[in-house]
Amino acid sequence: MGPNGELRITAVPSHTNSASSKTLRLRPRGMSGAAFMNCGNTTNASHMTQRIIQTRSSQPSQVSGAASIVSALAPNAGAPATGAPDTSVAQGLVISGQLANAGETVALQSCLAEVAYGV
Repeated sequence: MGPNGELRITAVPSHTNSASSKTLRLRPRGMSGAAFMNCGNTTNASHMTQRIIQTRSSQPSQVSGAASIVSALAPNAGAPATGAPDTSVAQGLVISGQLANAGETVALQSCLAEVAYGV
């Protein structure tokens, strides 16, 4: 992504509309990476979320909006999410869902990943 680049991920998950929590996560570097999204949803059936992950003058240093909210573009009281995957080499990206009970569902309906190289 370059030392000042960014990765923008727009996703549309759908899930059971119930009071049980459905936690959605976004992690570069697979399941062991820092969570740039880690938010719970309950009484809605779907939403659109967007995360912008930016490098901070160094390829292994990234920042994004707070991980605990659905839209990282909205004002919030949470601290910025940070991570350290080396973006000078190819990295995996995992979007996952965790259900509160086996009677719930979650599915990724759409996902768009955009990379902007920054020098």
